[in-house]
Amino acid sequence: MCVLSKYDVYRNGIRRMNQPYLSITRLEIGIKPQNSNLFDRLTILGHKDTHKSWKMPYIQRIFCIFAPDKLLRMNLQPNQIPYNIPQPNNMGLVRYVLAISVLIGHFNFIFSTDFYLPVSSYNAVGCFFALSGFLVTNSWLKHPKWRPFLKNRCIRLLPAYCATVIFFAIILYFLSSDVHYFTSLQFWKYIAANLSFMNFIEPDLPGVFTSNTMTCVNGSLWTMKVEWMLYFTTPFAILALCSWKKRPIVIFVSIYLVSMIYRLTFIWLYISTNTEIYNILSRQFIGQLMYFYSGMLIYFYFDVFMRLKWWILPISLILVHSLHNLQIFNLTIEPFIISLLVIWFSMVGRWGTWLQRHNISYIIYLVHFPILQICKQYMPADNSNLSTLLIAIMLSALIGLIIHVLIEMPIQKRLLLAKNIY
Repeated sequence: MCVLSKYDVYRNGIRRMNQPYLSITRLEIGIKPQNSNLFDRLTILGHKDTHKSWKMPYIQRIFCIFAPDKLLRMNLQPNQIPYNIPQPNNMGLVRYVLAISVLIGHFNFIFSTDFYLPVSSYNAVGCFFALSGFLVTNSWLKHPKWRPFLKNRCIRLLPAYCATVIFFAIILYFLSSDVHYFTSLQFWKYIAANLSFMNFIEPDLPGVFTSNTMTCVNGSLWTMKVEWMLYFTTPFAILALCSWKKRPIVIFVSIYLVSMIYRLTFIWLYISTNTEIYNILSRQFIGQLMYFYSGMLIYFYFDVFMRLKWWILPISLILVHSLHNLQIFNLTIEPFIISLLVIWFSMVGRWGTWLQRHNISYIIYLVHFPILQICKQYMPADNSNLSTLLIAIMLSALIGLIIHVLIEMPIQKRLLLAKNIY
């Protein structure tokens, strides 16, 4: 079937009905024929070889209207999957930046300060989800079976997570005002709820942080249940994509729209009723699909992403800078733009490869919140906010390093997993 019914494709060229031939050679080297028009551009973009025409997706038809001739010769089809993600890359350093951004965002909230953030704490969490979508897709495609997939996910996440929950549950005994701390039902309820990723059931420990504005021990752990739910959707989404190879972009757009409508609905309910539960629900699993599946989309179209990288960066930065105060932009298009940027900085260049090994950014993310709560309760009132922030960062890094060296790394070595578990 031809791209357009008015075209015939011949071995040595493309011609319009009742029109002279247009030389394929001239088109391929970028010389635009004088009599070419929009329909010629559509056919050139859709022309795969000189023997056969192919049906061009609508998104490419729109793209070719605005794109320079240089881009029209570009293949906009998905990658051959799976493929090896380029190594080394900058992802280790990017993760540290994201973890520190979340830490500073929570510091601003707990201490009522206004330290500058390169990216908001919510978008930083979304960036983690985008990176997960990018990496976990590769993991499943290389080993498309549930057992190795779940095994790798468990070893990647659970040692540090369980160590964090148990470590602070024990350490905070010395800061508790409850003399029956370990025999309290609330203590064991906290352990059970948090180890099962249901931290919303019991976020507090008995007699801990009672003088703080927030009494919850670790407000960062809510993302872990979302992370696992996103993991479980990955095989089904990839199955759908592989079953409908002709239109993979339609599946991505559909998932993105569902997530966007969900988030808009709950934000509207929150604004209308001023009920905080709607704001909390807007950030849960379905609301994070935008970030996760943007990362998966970039994985599928990574070659196109890398070819367009010097277009993507300036356009994305201009959009984020000029429209970040518009709430409708933040709730709709920004997750995709932010996902493009985080993977751009992760994969373009080699400026951050020195932090690739022994990365503890994930553990810093897990442990920083209770450290901030401890600083809030026990730091002197006259202590400067900047020194408190620096102390919190150093303590988070120190505890993160201890958990990594004593717990996480030995478990991963014992189970003979690869250095990069993704």
